[in-house]
Amino acid sequence: MINNDKKLDVAITNLTTYCIQDYIRWSTNNGAKELSDYCKKEVEKGLGFKVKKGSKYIKILREQGSQESVWGFIVASEKDKKFQLGDILMAAGWRGPARNKARGNVLSGNYNSRWTGPNYLN
Repeated sequence: MINNDKKLDVAITNLTTYCIQDYIRWSTNNGAKELSDYCKKEVEKGLGFKVKKGSKYIKILREQGSQESVWGFIVASEKDKKFQLGDILMAAGWRGPARNKARGNVLSGNYNSRWTGPNYLN
């Protein structure tokens, strides 16, 4: 049986792959037959996604040049009273997530997210 850390690692890899595919769709949405050189470089570097693990949350970062931004957070604890393990949360700021509502779950493969981050609520 695979432990939760390994499941989350695989699920986060799937999420970042989904985001890269979303970026490719977005980049070619204007009718371009292929990606620009800039977009190709972004895809080659995996859009700069980085993962930082904490005890409660996994912070997903995007590195763009010398800048880092928070893409979102993933719930890393089974002991959270409001959210399930693997829930995707929008960033409230650099240090923590918005705890109003999950934007999907990486373990179920259900994403309400784009390459830019979890979607706002309707």
